[in-house]
Amino acid sequence: MPDDPIADLGKKLDTLDKRLGQVDKKLGGLEKSAQLAATAQQELQRQLDALGQQVTTYRTVQLARTALLDARAEHDRQFGHHQLVRRSVTGMLRAMATGTVRPAALLRAAEQLMIDAAGYWLSPAQLALAAWVDDSQESAERAVLEAVRRDPGRSTLFFSLVLARFGGRTPPPGGSPNTRAPKTPTH
Repeated sequence: MPDDPIADLGKKLDTLDKRLGQVDKKLGGLEKSAQLAATAQQELQRQLDALGQQVTTYRTVQLARTALLDARAEHDRQFGHHQLVRRSVTGMLRAMATGTVRPAALLRAAEQLMIDAAGYWLSPAQLALAAWVDDSQESAERAVLEAVRRDPGRSTLFFSLVLARFGGRTPPPGGSPNTRAPKTPTH
């Protein structure tokens, strides 16, 4: 029997249908792979964004730390000597309370800090205190006026507290009977 063209066409259509089914399966697999790839890409993008945010935060923190260190360094350059004067005044007041340091030594130390910490109100206040202890009335008065000129409020408070503590003529607590209280400067 000669080949039936319709049967031959049916076989070819069946083969084509099978092949289209295989292509459809492969396209389904490719679609699934594309979805997985898109999901992985989104996850990678999210991680990159998070990493970028961490880098930005780290840089911001580093810049803030650098700015803080710069500010501290600048503060120390401008005002570091103030801390030295404050410690020195504290030591001077303790020495005055115990009577352990000669007035001339206090005066020399205060004069040096007056030079080293020019412009700070406490330097002339310390010098006034040392001159007062050394009975150098003229120096004490000049130093008091300079301290008050530089910062009237703080100087007044400082001298008020010092006079409240050391203004009397009795020996300070813990001081020897030979220790004398400094004379009050006159204005």
